[in-house]
Amino acid sequence: MKKKKILFSIFTVLSLTLLIIYYIINKSSRNFDNLKIDSTKKIVYTEFIAQAGDYYQYIPTININNSLITDINHHIQEYVSQFEKEGIGIVYEYSISGNILSLIIKVHDHSYAESATVISFQSYNIDLKNKKIVSNNTLFQFFNINEDDINSSLTNGFDRYYHKLVENSIIDSNECDYDCFINGRELDSDLKNVQYFIREGKLIAFKPYVSYTYHEEEENIYDFEISTK
Repeated sequence: MKKKKILFSIFTVLSLTLLIIYYIINKSSRNFDNLKIDSTKKIVYTEFIAQAGDYYQYIPTININNSLITDINHHIQEYVSQFEKEGIGIVYEYSISGNILSLIIKVHDHSYAESATVISFQSYNIDLKNKKIVSNNTLFQFFNINEDDINSSLTNGFDRYYHKLVENSIIDSNECDYDCFINGRELDSDLKNVQYFIREGKLIAFKPYVSYTYHEEEENIYDFEISTK
C-alpha cells in the first residue's frame, strides 16, 4: 500500500511536470517566442532611431532567426534608406493574427512641398508557421474579397474623410468639390501601390496620398478596413 502511494505521488508529480512543460512550450509557440533571435525583445522592435531634421525615423527589425526574415529585414533597410534626408518621419506598426505577422511602415515626407506631406507605406505579411510571405491574392481569398471590394472601401473612406473636412470648415465645398479633393491628393483607382495589413483579424488597406495642412487641416487618415462579404 505504501509503495502504491509512493508510485502514485511520483506519477502525479511527473504528470504535473509534463503538463507544465507542455503549457510553456505551447505558450511559447503561440507567442512565437521560440522563433526569436533575442528572447528579451519583442518579435518586432525598433532597431535604431534616426533624426531627420524636425522628424524622427523609427526603423523596425523582425526578431526571428530565419533566412526569409533576414531577406525581409534587408528589404526594410533598403526601403527606408531612400528616405535618409531631412523632413521625413517614419513610424511602424505590427500585429500578429493567428500565424500571420503583419508589419506596416508608414512614411511621412514633409519635404515634398510647402504645406504638403506625401504619405506612403510598405507592408509585410508573413506566415510564421510555414515561414513564407503571404501574397495579396492569398489575403484576398482568405477574406473573400476582390478588387472591387477594396476600391469601394477606399472610395467610401475618402468620401467620409472629405465630408468631415467640409463639416469642420477645413475645406470649402464651393471652392473644392470631391473630385478636386481626390485630384489634389493624387488619388486614383490603381491598387498597385496599396499595402495590406491584418489588425485584430480584419484586413486593412493603406493607400498612399498627398496630405495638405492648410488652415491647420486634418488629422491624417491612414487606413481603411475592407468590408468583407
